[in-house]
Amino acid sequence: MPHQPLNRTQDFDRWPALSPGRWLDFNPTLVQLPAEQGGGRLAIIRRDRYPPQPGRGTLWWLPVDEHLRPAGEAALLLGRGEDPRALVLGGRLLVFYCVIDRDDEDAVCGSTMMLAEFALDGGRPTLLQVFALPKNPLQLARPGERGAIWEKNWVPFEISPTQVGLIYSHDPWHVIALDCDPTRDARRFAAHHPGPVLSWRHGHIRGGTPPLPYGAAGDEQLITFFHSSVVVGSRKVYAVGACCFDRTAPHLPRAITRGPLLLAPYNSGAHRFGWPFAGSVVFPLGAQCEDAGYRLLSGLDDGEVASFLVRHDQLAERLDPLDAVPRATWSDADETSWSANGPVLLRPRSALPAAELAQSRFLACLIGSGRCFVDWGAGEGTASVLLAERFARVLAYDAAAQHQRLIERQALVNGLAHLQVRAPGATIDQEGLDAVDLLRIDMPACLLETLLGAGSLLQRCRPVLFVQLAADPALDDPVLAWLDAQRYQSQRLEVHHPNWLLALPQERREAWRWWY
Repeated sequence: MPHQPLNRTQDFDRWPALSPGRWLDFNPTLVQLPAEQGGGRLAIIRRDRYPPQPGRGTLWWLPVDEHLRPAGEAALLLGRGEDPRALVLGGRLLVFYCVIDRDDEDAVCGSTMMLAEFALDGGRPTLLQVFALPKNPLQLARPGERGAIWEKNWVPFEISPTQVGLIYSHDPWHVIALDCDPTRDARRFAAHHPGPVLSWRHGHIRGGTPPLPYGAAGDEQLITFFHSSVVVGSRKVYAVGACCFDRTAPHLPRAITRGPLLLAPYNSGAHRFGWPFAGSVVFPLGAQCEDAGYRLLSGLDDGEVASFLVRHDQLAERLDPLDAVPRATWSDADETSWSANGPVLLRPRSALPAAELAQSRFLACLIGSGRCFVDWGAGEGTASVLLAERFARVLAYDAAAQHQRLIERQALVNGLAHLQVRAPGATIDQEGLDAVDLLRIDMPACLLETLLGAGSLLQRCRPVLFVQLAADPALDDPVLAWLDAQRYQSQRLEVHHPNWLLALPQERREAWRWWY
């Protein structure tokens, strides 16, 4: 079974608001000061005035304690900038950040990575100089493509007292060496180290925390905690993972977490801070190594700062060697497929099912894992296949013979011996099922009758229900009333999936409040 996100059982340690109602404080990085500067810690945070206006961020600094909580007042560092990452190099503080570019009419037209260098006097930064770094430095994007004008999330680490490595991209892997010799007037790229594709099934990997030594590999490897996002249910949900790579050139990646270490709660979102979108965000930009593990410093929902301790044992059991992470693919002249480091989905002569993928991701995040999943009205088997790794047993019921054959083939392709395909009987209860933790019903025309035929199973197993409602709203009330009588709390899955209803057993509702 996949490992569960760590924040399923352990909450974030949130900062108190530094200036409630005036500023939003989020997306912090962390700097450990050298002994000659007092050996303390500085956080550099993004601050946006409230209510926020996209692209108007500023950067501030403040001291933090050993638990990465505020230990002083915030002071302005740069009047323009977003999403910083920083390190101390040769006695200087180097801050890498991005600015949002605007044209003569003040319209957004891209973003630029910047480098600001500071002297440190007793731990207080004094600005020395600022450099704009070239866009599209590896010419990976063609003119007119987004990557040619947008640059964000470069992740710095020390190579030598005058040279910084920058993780420019994780997928595919690219590290650029930047010459930061203070005796030179310019900052120029000195080397480029490409590597393999580094991807996972939770969205395109983007930058995270400045790398730290990885304890299990001594001084040979560094570890960074990255972020990604993917559509889950009706919104983008951010996840946090980690990867290890060689400290020395060519800095090749060696291991990655296959599943999320942290998952942004779906029951939250950036809209609560006045942003014009409802994405659920966790965004790590700083970390420190402690005796117990790595403490991450992150932004939440573009409006607050929080830390989270990832213990060494939790990390070690989740990191897989890069060559051990499966990269399944499948295609031929008559079929399309979907993989992204996960199960293959076969779709004869049709587009990939974006809505079904988003729904299945939602159920995977909510459920985590379980004993038995019953997919009643399984169709082409999207949910059955995508959720199969999370259950000890999966039963896919569909009356159409072509669907049964397709699901059987998908089970064979993906090695899912525990996924069984059946033709549905008259009622669910007549199947004599037990230990069911998730029941999905895609039978909108006869939903109430199908639920009535599952009454015994619902009382015996108390599964989570995910059901499609009929197109006629007049038929909803009897379904909702019946579920309420069975002590289920029901809620639609928001605007993009209005005909789908999630129903949770009332007596176990608290088990899901960490996320939904």
